[in-house]
Amino acid sequence: MLNIFESYSNFNIVKFAFLINDRSNCILYNVHITCYMSYFVKALVDEKRFPVYFVFDCIVTCFALHAFFHFSNLFVFAACGILLPTFVDNFLSLIRSQKLEIIENPYLVVVSALIWVVVEFTPNGMAFDILLKITPIVAIFAGLNFGCDILAGASLAEVKFFKKKSAEKWIYAFILSILTSLGKYIIISAISALTGNHFRSMVTIVGEDLICAALACSRRNIAKTLNVNVKSVECFIIVLAAILNVGRTYLPDDHIKMFFTRYF
Repeated sequence: MLNIFESYSNFNIVKFAFLINDRSNCILYNVHITCYMSYFVKALVDEKRFPVYFVFDCIVTCFALHAFFHFSNLFVFAACGILLPTFVDNFLSLIRSQKLEIIENPYLVVVSALIWVVVEFTPNGMAFDILLKITPIVAIFAGLNFGCDILAGASLAEVKFFKKKSAEKWIYAFILSILTSLGKYIIISAISALTGNHFRSMVTIVGEDLICAALACSRRNIAKTLNVNVKSVECFIIVLAAILNVGRTYLPDDHIKMFFTRYF
């Protein structure tokens, strides 16, 4: 009887040891996942505009200009391809009452010019063909950049108008985030109308922008309500902008217009 009891006890000890080991592995796995998610959030939210997001902006802008526009004047084409990616940097500099970013940091023009030359003048349009084949990735880049521009405008408004009342500050942040993210597209649409080219309808871009801008301006209240970190909410907004942009890329303008007309 004693031998049977000892065997049973040993079996339970071994079983308990395996249970602890499995639970430890599970905890370690969750810790690893949490660390990876924290790194992902930090990479998206804390990444500076230059170089990653600026390069994204240059690639997406040059791709859109090549795909939708046919310029008869090479100088105008070069000016659009080189200067449009710097719009956000220059606009935020003006809001801060500083010199234009391209004057303070001329290397921005050099980088955007190099990317424009690569996209436009590679033999047989090879660079553009590669971007065309990975259009979903380009759309994700554009959406990530779009979300970051919205957050940049909202964050600057909170600093610049911090003395205002909460409601007024929210309105200023909402307007500034829209202007920061939509300014480049407004210029592109104006160029499209003046040159007789066809670009995507602004309604589709405005719909995406309004949703993300409203969330960006309310991100601190959302974080407080959900009891999460503000950076996690900012990461969600950036990812949401990327998802909406991918959907906007593949859905016809008429379908998107009908959706926003019906529900908004």
